[in-house]
Amino acid sequence: MRSRISIPRTAILVLLALPFLYPFVFLASTAFKTPQDYANNQLGLPTSWTLDNLRNAWEEADLGRALLNSAFTVTLATLILVPVCSAAAFWFLRHAGRLSRLLMYGLFAFWSVPFIVYAVPLYVGVSRLHLLDNLVVLAVLYATVNMPFGVYLLHSYYQRGIPPECLDSAAVDGASTMRTLMSIVIPLAKPAIGTLAALTFVWVWGDLIMASFMLQSSDKFTVTLAAATLVTQQDNNLLASAGAALMALLPVLVVFLLAQRAISRGLTGGAVR
Repeated sequence: MRSRISIPRTAILVLLALPFLYPFVFLASTAFKTPQDYANNQLGLPTSWTLDNLRNAWEEADLGRALLNSAFTVTLATLILVPVCSAAAFWFLRHAGRLSRLLMYGLFAFWSVPFIVYAVPLYVGVSRLHLLDNLVVLAVLYATVNMPFGVYLLHSYYQRGIPPECLDSAAVDGASTMRTLMSIVIPLAKPAIGTLAALTFVWVWGDLIMASFMLQSSDKFTVTLAAATLVTQQDNNLLASAGAALMALLPVLVVFLLAQRAISRGLTGGAVR
């Protein structure tokens, strides 16, 4: 039976969402306004639409190159993070004991520390190794920083979403640890793995702090860093800055909207066997 839509509840949810939706509406409307339209009405919707702001932002911030840099960094970080977290979470599952608990607590401790706390020591260490301004190194750092959450997410899903009988049957049949991981665990954990990949995309694509620490050359800038740099350089041209911010934000919104159900299933799918 289909659930009925509660109009009062829906109205309350819409009202609660408005303060969060308005900044996006304001950004999008500003990006498409003409200078005259913006001067006449800064907060309202545009009365005449233009793509000049997007074109100016694309050229001045070199967003084409920045989009490729972000795509490369996100892809590499995801390709590193997902396999490592899948294997690490399975190790924790199969080696329950004092050592694994201590290691898990260590991951939680690292996860709880904000990046800004260890940003300067990390920058100094990377600088001394002459690894600054390198997109591959940046992707590895993204994967490392997000690894505690990835291990926690997949380990929780393995515990609650994978019946122990499946693993015991594989062991009786003589399957190796790698065969069990590849043939049983990963196929059953696809919702959680997809969730981790989607969240990694959102986090890495939208990051500004680590990219600003580790990247120095404009041709290596990620799209978020390039858009932020345009904002600081174009204080007198808010329209181009809004266009750059909108183009940097759109991929994150698209991925999140497309993957929101998968994310929800991945976060809650292991709660009940």
